[in-house]
Amino acid sequence: MNKMIKACIAIALTAVLAACMSTLGRSFNEDYAQQIKSGETTKAEVLDKLGRPVLRRPVAGDEETWTYAYYSGPASWTSWIASTTEDEYGIRSRSGRQVRLVLVFKGDVVKSSKFTQEIPRPN
Repeated sequence: MNKMIKACIAIALTAVLAACMSTLGRSFNEDYAQQIKSGETTKAEVLDKLGRPVLRRPVAGDEETWTYAYYSGPASWTSWIASTTEDEYGIRSRSGRQVRLVLVFKGDVVKSSKFTQEIPRPN
């Protein structure tokens, strides 16, 4: 095979494999996210360490919810084919990695913080 055909095949394979993977949201510092303290950590500290959240929503009065979320894994169109696995209970779940941090602020200070690793499920 000549070099041009090999190069075209390599490019096509790369494009197909890249299309099978997907990322949503923005990666964030998970170690820091787990160290946030209610009543102590401020909005400025969170912005400095994690950047802008993917979602900001006013709740009531001076309360606001910030959500950080990140998923990386199979693209949605491929997930129903190849990325499902069955656990010991016969439950099918997607492979990949998904984490979420939900912060509720009262004024400029964290009122509550919840970090979860949703995929894969922690043991």
